Amino acid sequence: MKYKLLSLIVLLGLTLNLFAIDASIGHATFKSKTQKYVEVYINVLGGGLYYKTVDNGTIASIETVILLKKGEDIIQFDKYILQSPSIYGSLTDTIIEYKDFEDFKRFALENGEYTLEVTLLDINAPTPTKRTFTETIIVDYNDDDLLLSDIQPIAGMTKATDKNKSYAKNGYVFQTHPFDFYPHTSKVLKFYIELYNSQKMMDAFYIRYFIRYQGGEKPIQMNAKRLEALETHALVLQLDITEIPSGNFDLVIEARNRQNKVLHSRSYNFQRSNPYLNNKIGDYLSMNYENSFVTIFDERQLNYAMRALVPKIEFIDGEIIAKVIDDEDLDLKRKYLYNYWVTQDPQTPKARFKEYMTLAKKVDREYRSSVGLGFETDRGYTYLKYGEPNDIIRRTSDPNAPPYEIWEYYELNGQQNVKFIFYNPSLAVNDFELVHSTLRGEVYNPNWMKQIYENSPVEGANSQDGTRTQRNMGNDAGRIFDQ
Repeated sequence: MKYKLLSLIVLLGLTLNLFAIDASIGHATFKSKTQKYVEVYINVLGGGLYYKTVDNGTIASIETVILLKKGEDIIQFDKYILQSPSIYGSLTDTIIEYKDFEDFKRFALENGEYTLEVTLLDINAPTPTKRTFTETIIVDYNDDDLLLSDIQPIAGMTKATDKNKSYAKNGYVFQTHPFDFYPHTSKVLKFYIELYNSQKMMDAFYIRYFIRYQGGEKPIQMNAKRLEALETHALVLQLDITEIPSGNFDLVIEARNRQNKVLHSRSYNFQRSNPYLNNKIGDYLSMNYENSFVTIFDERQLNYAMRALVPKIEFIDGEIIAKVIDDEDLDLKRKYLYNYWVTQDPQTPKARFKEYMTLAKKVDREYRSSVGLGFETDRGYTYLKYGEPNDIIRRTSDPNAPPYEIWEYYELNGQQNVKFIFYNPSLAVNDFELVHSTLRGEVYNPNWMKQIYENSPVEGANSQDGTRTQRNMGNDAGRIFDQ
């Protein structure tokens, strides 16, 4: 496709001005407390435009017309001149460095089906030629059901300022990823999505997000996140796409209940180019585990080793390893286990495996509960995933709360002073649950103190809005957590 070539040209700083508007048009719908709305995203490649020197630099100018129609009726309309950043150098230079640029508009809409029509015209061109893009928009929100917004793929985000706050969502301005295309240099697929009305859920729920081949069913990269009940969740999520091969894919986000029923879902289609992955895949598939350390393991040992591995598999489909564990094929289990450790350490996979399993067995012994293996409890899972905390504060005699623990990591994933708090409401041996963490991407629960001190009055006049309990005798968790 032409836009791939132009993107490469811009990255190399070369000039090949084809003098045709090359742009990407996208949209996403959302809802706020007061209205439903659609955002229209326009991304333009700077290398295909005519430039003109004016007072504020050498720029391109695009007449932009946006129509939102319902049938033949025009519901929303906007017309304006979209200007590019000024180019580096002069128009007479041999090499000109063009800048790609973007714009977005927001329009209020009621529920219904609409046609989005965006027309772009390069007004500096000797013979101006229009490019028109058409998309269908469906707005369908209510205040009762658990619903997801559309997916907005993002390339970056910044905190909103007074200057751009009208373009912000939940305090941030997002830069949309253009063209639905991810070259081999892209390591992650990052996106923004909102979840609505979860405060009306009577049962536990979570979201699951994964990548699959376009039109397929089996996830090839997946993650999940537990959420608390809120009117609106604003979520910035990402998936590692380093190992995603070239092809067409779907990003799917699902909201599921405790029974694993899908309550609502959204999808986003994208294209991936990863030509350098093939050699690595070929090497991986040609590996032979014969005469390796996994050949001596029986089914019980293989299953135990794979169950211990789950906390370390951040971006691999959890359903796959579960199926391998359930499968009776020992050859399949040995291949899975050996391939994982050879990928981690091609030179000494056995040593790496033994080192990890020594730690996993220690965690299993320390945190094993009536529910299951120690590394499958919340504390054990956290320990294997993030390592030993720098500090653990245990409280077993707080008169107003069940036993709880506060774990602190001085530095973790680029964050300072990261904390996890676990508590044991059942009082069963080692049955601690993660109730809150300050680590991005983990369980975030601003009402964690209310949950721990369930029977204690909260601070503030309105007990429904309060997030902290009154500092009665005991009730030390908040003070310790804030230290």
